[in-house]
Amino acid sequence: MKLTTKKLYQLIMEAVKEDPEPVYASLYDPNQPLALLHMDDGELQTFILYHLTKSKQHPVYVVAYLNMELMEDQPCVPYTYQVLGVYTEAAAQRRGFSKTVYNMAFYIADRMGYGLTSDHLVGTTKVAQNAAWKKFENSPDYYKRATTLGNQKFDYTGKETPDDPDDDCETTVGDKAPATDYSFQKNNHGQIGQLYFELKNVHQEILKSTGISENVIGSKLYQIASRRFDYYYGKETQDDV
Repeated sequence: MKLTTKKLYQLIMEAVKEDPEPVYASLYDPNQPLALLHMDDGELQTFILYHLTKSKQHPVYVVAYLNMELMEDQPCVPYTYQVLGVYTEAAAQRRGFSKTVYNMAFYIADRMGYGLTSDHLVGTTKVAQNAAWKKFENSPDYYKRATTLGNQKFDYTGKETPDDPDDDCETTVGDKAPATDYSFQKNNHGQIGQLYFELKNVHQEILKSTGISENVIGSKLYQIASRRFDYYYGKETQDDV
């Protein structure tokens, strides 16, 4: 069979979409208690929802993950975290876990008086843009933060509102524009604060019952989350093409 350029591209796309860790991916168990690891490094915040498994090879399973970083190069309606990465395992999707990690991110940012915006480094996939940021823009549950002069939209050139440096913001590098041009806060956090502390308590109970240190389990979960995010981001990026 002659391997044409079109056929080669098709094979590459299929390989990218195929999960490289099918055994791990199948370990989601909705009956296992869910726990939260919140890695608070100030400028960098990471939220990992996970549960234990019965697998010796994969003793922990990351259900959902969100990573956000404080924007510092420009004010961007100070202060604002940009969400650099978020995913939910395919087996656990359509159960509200992505919404949960976003809600926790809004909750923690709001406790500091900060807002959230999309990735302004390399941009956001269309999947995340439609599933999150477009909804935030159109939902009455969220509001666009403003500078002291009342400007809400980011100014990427410094020329749109030259009298207001606080809305100046960096934009993405490359072809993808930011998914949103605003910094958001949530109007009401409801029960998310209670859920946040409940799931953190489950995490503490896991540490006590297993004898595993915070650093060991934290490093393991972060490695898994980073690896799995790379897979899902690559898959969604190919879907954008």
